[in-house]
Amino acid sequence: MTLNINNMRAVELRITENDGEAGFTKPNGN
Repeated sequence: MTLNINNMRAVELRITENDGEAGFTKPNGN
């Protein structure tokens, strides 16, 4: 579980870098 959570965290961080805070509010990052 921890590995999956870490991977999801990393993806969220990359989304936030691309779309700013939208990555946390919007799952799709649109």
